[in-house]
Amino acid sequence: RLPRAGRPAAALKTDLAESIGKTRALIESNAALDFDQLVSEHPVTGRTNVAQILTILARHERRHQGQMERVREDARFPR
Repeated sequence: RLPRAGRPAAALKTDLAESIGKTRALIESNAALDFDQLVSEHPVTGRTNVAQILTILARHERRHQGQMERVREDARFPR
């Protein structure tokens, strides 16, 4: 689900927790697979395996978390 302006923070947190839970469940339910051997071709990223894709997703999420933290720490952020 794509974020929409004006959605309550609680709803966004719930969506994020659900997404992380689904990703974790997918990984755990396929633990016997070799994620390094499962490969996808993408026009931008090129040949990428599932392990690399999961790393990209994790880094992407950490980047967003850092962006949100910087916004919250800014003196202009409403309190």
